[in-house]
Amino acid sequence: FKARSGPHKVSGTATYRDDTLTVTQGIFDDAPFSGTARLFRDTLTVDAEVSPEGKPVQLSGSIDKFDSFVAGGEAPIKLHVMAPDYLEDEISLHGAIANKDEAITFPEFIAVSGENVISGALVYKDDVLKLYQVTAKVRDRTVAGDVTYQNDIVNIEVTADIDGKPAKVTGSITGLAKLIDGGSAPIKLQVESPDH
Repeated sequence: FKARSGPHKVSGTATYRDDTLTVTQGIFDDAPFSGTARLFRDTLTVDAEVSPEGKPVQLSGSIDKFDSFVAGGEAPIKLHVMAPDYLEDEISLHGAIANKDEAITFPEFIAVSGENVISGALVYKDDVLKLYQVTAKVRDRTVAGDVTYQNDIVNIEVTADIDGKPAKVTGSITGLAKLIDGGSAPIKLQVESPDH
């Protein structure tokens, strides 16, 4: 099969048997992937592996009340991500998800990776990812604010708690993909920290 949506394209081989869809030799844009999806008693269960730039990322999870999700309502979601080339610890996410007005939204979510915890809300529409009212607790630091990702540019507006004293940070990082791969990326930041 081959499919296209806007700038994205996907292809592969699919087999459906015993309520389970299996995809092999899949390609999403330039990243190979494979996996299974099973819909049973209104619960969609997914296990997949995608390998951007040859680095495997394993995804597994489920959406309960799948009929409600398809109809545009909210549904409980659980997701686990293992990406040893990118992350030291597995990420476990749970919360609510909705599919409405051509947007995927997480009205609320909590993600845990090792000792780090991130919570907030998320919207993905027209290739723009927005995180709202995000609170991240990374070791003994707390960061709260909003983040937008579009065209490989991250725009941030956050407040960090540094030794019990707030510091507001606004700005952008261009070329996030290069930065994740260990390269360099242009960054612009404005920091307001009167206590420091």
